[in-house]
Amino acid sequence: MEINFEKKYLQELYEDGRTTDKKHRFQPQVVAKYQKTVAVLKSVSRVEDLFPYKGLNYKVLQGDKEGLVSCQG
Repeated sequence: MEINFEKKYLQELYEDGRTTDKKHRFQPQVVAKYQKTVAVLKSVSRVEDLFPYKGLNYKVLQGDKEGLVSCQG
């Protein structure tokens, strides 16, 4: 699955485990969980592969957000 990071600091957290933005500092265990969740998202080839991961709370959004999805890991 293709992952697009909306914010630069999110991409830095995933790739480097830290960010240059002093406003967004997180505990190491939070960063590790974030990296693990993004890795799961990247590893799947189809949306249906996310369904077994109940902790992601995968949802297809409706209404004015139609066409978007939400994953909260």
